[in-house]
Amino acid sequence: MAARVYNKNDFTVALEAYEAIPEMIVALESDLEILEAYLVENGQIELEDDDDDDDDDDGDGDDNPFVSIKKRLGK
Repeated sequence: MAARVYNKNDFTVALEAYEAIPEMIVALESDLEILEAYLVENGQIELEDDDDDDDDDDGDGDDNPFVSIKKRLGK
């Protein structure tokens, strides 16, 4: 089988990857929900109240959901 030769000025692969980002985000969020449900079911973490206004602004960014789970696991 011959190796494929790519034109370095052809950005179609980059464009396809860029267009796939929303789908990857949806899959990641779904995986996170499954992981969180599993950890709650096994008593590893407790669900946080959404009504809780005690925001901890310690700068580590709870925008990343995996950081939030890691903090709740105490690691």
